[in-house]
Amino acid sequence: MKGKHKYHKPLKAYISLIRERQANPLVDTPGELHHTFPKSIFRSKENRKTKENPMVILLSYHEHFEAHQLLVDVCKARYGDKHWKTRCMLNALGAMMMTNGGKRILTPDEYSICRKASVEAKIGNKFSIGRKVSCETKFKISEVKKKANKLRIESGAPHHSSLEILEVFSEKVYESAASAARELGISQALINLCCLGKKPQAAGKLFVFSNSTHEHIQIRKDMFLNRPKNGDYQKRKVISSDSRIYESSSEAFRITGINRGNINACCRGEIKNAGKLSWQFYNNQPTYTPDVNNQYSLFPDQISA
Repeated sequence: MKGKHKYHKPLKAYISLIRERQANPLVDTPGELHHTFPKSIFRSKENRKTKENPMVILLSYHEHFEAHQLLVDVCKARYGDKHWKTRCMLNALGAMMMTNGGKRILTPDEYSICRKASVEAKIGNKFSIGRKVSCETKFKISEVKKKANKLRIESGAPHHSSLEILEVFSEKVYESAASAARELGISQALINLCCLGKKPQAAGKLFVFSNSTHEHIQIRKDMFLNRPKNGDYQKRKVISSDSRIYESSSEAFRITGINRGNINACCRGEIKNAGKLSWQFYNNQPTYTPDVNNQYSLFPDQISA
């Protein structure tokens, strides 16, 4: 009988942590919003992440990491390692444990140090923060995407993840991005972005949809073969839509204040504008600019009526 109640200890610790913070809310202290009932398990419109939501609480960085560790322990003890709820909690904790530099975080103290350093690095640097939107705006964006997806399904257009893909140089066809990811050990998301034209390559390979036109494949192939190597983006001249030429994206950043990474991304065709201007490399190399608002505009011949 004891085995059935192994989750009681971590559950009590989790409830105690939440109640203690509810009784003593954070004031003028940095922290992160946390769903007391995890969103990935308890899915409802009422479970949105807003400060006014009673299901959401502001925890310190240390407490937030500890809370997710306790939730993993609860799910493992109650449902087992292979249950979908356990996997959801492991995914959430795994996302918190990995830093941008690839370093693995193992303790709440390490997570707290990393998060504080990240926030302090962004203070006073408007270019590194990027666009910040409220939780309500994020919810509205999500609803719009869901509506667009519903219209796509009703129209009978296939989703890009279900289309066959081709690795151009090996000429091998895969059933989907998922099957290619499993076989090659490459991120499925990266393969999808490459197929959509939002990334020039995926782990040194070029992927396109198998029923793409010959012209489309040739353009992507030229882009791949002529792509700059690591560090070359800063050495290439760039030109903005107001006809100003800069020796490099670094010089453009120093003069205009526009994020260098955004300028390079615009030149590669990954985004439409950077600093309200469109950019391209000043060398007349073949460019391929995807329409980021419509994923199917890249390959209209692939959508059956």
